[in-house]
Amino acid sequence: MLARTKEELEKVLKKAGLEYRSILEVEEGFWVFTSRGGRFIPKPRDGKRIREMLTQAGFPLSVLNNLNREIDTKPVKVVNGYLRKGFWKEGFGLVFAGAPGIGKTHALIKAIAVLLKLQRIHQPVYIPFTELSNEEIKSRLDIYDAVLLDDINVSLPEWKFQLLEEILFQLYNRGAFIFLTSNSSLEELRKMLSGAIWSRLEERTLMQEFPKEEDVRKRLKRERLLKT
Repeated sequence: MLARTKEELEKVLKKAGLEYRSILEVEEGFWVFTSRGGRFIPKPRDGKRIREMLTQAGFPLSVLNNLNREIDTKPVKVVNGYLRKGFWKEGFGLVFAGAPGIGKTHALIKAIAVLLKLQRIHQPVYIPFTELSNEEIKSRLDIYDAVLLDDINVSLPEWKFQLLEEILFQLYNRGAFIFLTSNSSLEELRKMLSGAIWSRLEERTLMQEFPKEEDVRKRLKRERLLKT
């Protein structure tokens, strides 16, 4: 349950037939006091706070600057369905595989932003595997409840695949949201990972492979040029 205002919360409580003694509004939400004690009802996070959290978590500014734009891509359509049908309520993440430049990362960051707004997650992190240079991230995974593993491809060195498996194992055991992109196919991705890790990844995520389409980065660049 979320509520933007005290009035909105009162209407929800009345509709649900829930009796309460008082409501205390604080910055992040409301404390509802009943005869049995208190319950906290959060407010939806606003866009400014969401951007701050994503920036602090290392998500790329090139994507955050276009996050509110309505970009019509197949990955965005899949994310919209994932959000609309409530798969996130069951803890499912998403794995997007296929051709580069079609908006896989953009779409998954959009999904994470919505989960932040709904207060479903509180500490996401962005891990670009092509730029990863050490295992420091592994020791800090216990603080994150949603992780975007970006650019998992067959060209990665062996130590990164080993690190990936360890990260996926930790995230699975902790029940964290797993989001992953790869320019390889799902079959290639399956062959990269051990059977045990792939089975866990299949259990905790919805997987989608996309064919090659127009490069979204080129399209956005062309649209900016046409506006000048």
